[in-house]
Amino acid sequence: MQETSTKFNKTVLLIAIAVIGISFVGIVLVNQYWKNTSLWKDQVILLLGAIETSAIVVSIWEFIAKKSFAKEMLSLAKISSNVEKSGIIHIYNDFQDIQWKAILDHTKSFQVAATYANTWREGNRKALKDFVEDKKNLTVYLPDFTDESILGELASRLNMPNEKIREKIRESCNSFKNEIGATVYLYHGCFQSSYYLSDNAGIMSFFNHKKEKSIVPALEISNQGELYGYISSEFESIKKNSSEWTGGSDEK
Repeated sequence: MQETSTKFNKTVLLIAIAVIGISFVGIVLVNQYWKNTSLWKDQVILLLGAIETSAIVVSIWEFIAKKSFAKEMLSLAKISSNVEKSGIIHIYNDFQDIQWKAILDHTKSFQVAATYANTWREGNRKALKDFVEDKKNLTVYLPDFTDESILGELASRLNMPNEKIREKIRESCNSFKNEIGATVYLYHGCFQSSYYLSDNAGIMSFFNHKKEKSIVPALEISNQGELYGYISSEFESIKKNSSEWTGGSDEK
């Protein structure tokens, strides 16, 4: 196949060179032997010039631009294939742009792993409560607020006192379990990303390294993609290293 392509390229080059040569000679002959100035003479010269230019363009395309274009297309095709394989169906520049109600309306099970998710919970309180009241399964994993080492790591990351972190996580536990009706687990560690998993899609939201609040991007992944399997396995690992929170001030 490559040999055939090379032969074809050589043929195109030879034809292009021949056309360029003939056009050039034609222009020279017209100028030399067509002594009278006329509109037809100018049109013939223009035609020969256009043919010569076209042959030059074909030569440049065949041996320079075509290869670069092909490489670019192959590169884009590879990127597209990788994205399709991963299952990424949407990239959100801002986590706040996600339409959570639409996701909840099309699943029977929903899992959340987040540091405390108070803003997210309050912004979607009605949708979450309706989800649970519809006898659907909502499971929430939050860091173990009874573990001082976990609080210390989160406090350093979020630039907050340990007690403030404890209050936020405890508040989230109470609200998710007692007000919304979710099953709540305390994870014996700190999350490196926030995960949200439905029957049909997964969401990965990243932590930023700024001390102040800022826009956070997120990825939405189809359940047909490899990243969905990764998120599912993360939840399995998180559950194995968690204890169900049954209520109370510092009770697990």
